[in-house]
Order: sequence, then structure tokens, then C-alpha cells
Amino acid sequence: MAHVIEDELTAMALEGIDRDHWASFVDYRLNKKMKENAPKNKDNRKRQAIAHTGRSKSIARKKD
Repeated sequence: MAHVIEDELTAMALEGIDRDHWASFVDYRLNKKMKENAPKNKDNRKRQAIAHTGRSKSIARKKD
């Protein structure tokens, strides 16, 4: 069943996103260790008093 869900998610790659990169991202997000860490990371982000502001623009915006 998990493999079916992974195949369905992999097929949902949006236009402009490389299918191999999307498949790697899906594998990463469905990884057992990632699933264990996600709630901890979410809780840690809630506790941050000041948002990270290391740059004026994100790297993604600079590439445009």
C-alpha cells in the first residue's frame, strides 16, 4: 500500500519540476526518520521568537 501512495505522489509532480527530483523529494518525505523528526521540527519552529533573516532575498529569488 505504501508503494501505491508513493507512486501516486510521484505522479503529482507539477509542470516545471523534474520528475526525478520530485521522486527523490517524495522518498525523503516518506522516510521513517523524516516522519519521526517532522513533529519535533514543527514544535521547534513554533518556539522560535525571531524568524531567521540571514539574507535580504532567498536563493530561489536571486536565481530569477
